Amino acid sequence: ANAREISANARESSTNACKIGACTGMTAPQVCALAWGADAKVPLPSAPSLIVATDTLYSPSAVSAFVSTLGALADGDTEVLIAAGRNRQAANAFFELVRHDWHVQTLRPHELHPEFRCDDVDVWRMRKRPNGDRKNIARRSKEIVARSR
Repeated sequence: ANAREISANARESSTNACKIGACTGMTAPQVCALAWGADAKVPLPSAPSLIVATDTLYSPSAVSAFVSTLGALADGDTEVLIAAGRNRQAANAFFELVRHDWHVQTLRPHELHPEFRCDDVDVWRMRKRPNGDRKNIARRSKEIVARSR
């Protein structure tokens, strides 16, 4: 399936969940495919309250674009949940980029529903710091890339 089909299926599933009362009093979740990077078009009228990202830390070379996109999407009220398999190089690059501009909390296995616990997957909860700055992210991204060469 391509990204458009996946997005349509996810949107239909979330809409159906709301129709059956799973989201009583809430607006339907919005799901969309999104290209990462500084030039990413963010198709949302305002910052989302929640961003869920899975399997996004698979390559150190993709981390900068991912962090830049999170910065463009989120504001100080946005909660970000990230679940990722343990790729130490990508995780190290990720934490180097987010440490100044984001509060990051590692969720322990006992904090997760039993069905979502996995020995080789870490889950983090993040929120932007009030003074988070995309220019700093871009500068640190270049420094990390230069060091890895």
